[in-house]
Amino acid sequence: MWTLKLLGSCALVSPTQTLSLERKPAALLAYLALEGPTPRARLAELLWPDLEEKAQRNNLRQVLFRLRRVAGLLRGTDPLELGAAADVLEFIAALRAHRPPPGQGWLEGTLLGGFEYDDCPDLAEWLLVERERLLTLRLDALEGEAERLEREGHLSEALAYARRLVEADPVSEAAAQAGLVALVNLEPLDEEGIEGLVASLAPDQPGLGARLYRSTGGNPFFAVETLRALAQRGDWSGPLPLAERVASSLEARLARLSTGPLRRARAGAPPWR
Repeated sequence: MWTLKLLGSCALVSPTQTLSLERKPAALLAYLALEGPTPRARLAELLWPDLEEKAQRNNLRQVLFRLRRVAGLLRGTDPLELGAAADVLEFIAALRAHRPPPGQGWLEGTLLGGFEYDDCPDLAEWLLVERERLLTLRLDALEGEAERLEREGHLSEALAYARRLVEADPVSEAAAQAGLVALVNLEPLDEEGIEGLVASLAPDQPGLGARLYRSTGGNPFFAVETLRALAQRGDWSGPLPLAERVASSLEARLARLSTGPLRRARAGAPPWR
């Protein structure tokens, strides 16, 4: 039984073997996975747009000949249909059902990662749309996981997911709201929680967690901004930034939000002065 891997490096994987996929065979299989049964002429046109029809058909025939060596990978002749399981379909189904796969592997992996198709304009446009669709699903899942973890009291984990959301789409107001507002609404972390936060954002800094906890009282918003200030300064061992400096940084970041998110963030924020 083969599984088609399309997120990140592209390959066909069985319990005993892994076969790497080249650029155009990978694109063909990705298109079948996400679009369903497709006429051969459509695939040939997508993959070899600059060739005449006869040459397109010949190239497609050669690619299909190689792919059909993998038992059960393809079904039918015209239209063609994917016969194997695909990780991208499992990913989409899980996130749409609000069931992120176990672990954090679902946070990584670009569709047809490492491959670009500038020589195939229609295919490149299709791929851009599909990558954006998968990114939206991933962002929605990140926001949902952050909210779930916060409700369940796993505050440091919720904070990590909120930050991943902002990092994944920093120009999105929704991402900024989910990250910043979630931070100011979190209850204070205990010393162990602050140390976990430091370990995830600034590893290999022994003793910093205890210092940060004493300085911030466990406030996750102040803790993250203090770590940001230390990273910008490039000196993790020196004195921690003054609370007033961190507060000014927070005010500046909050001011970039629109009126609604800004009002909600300030309503939940601790008194800084």
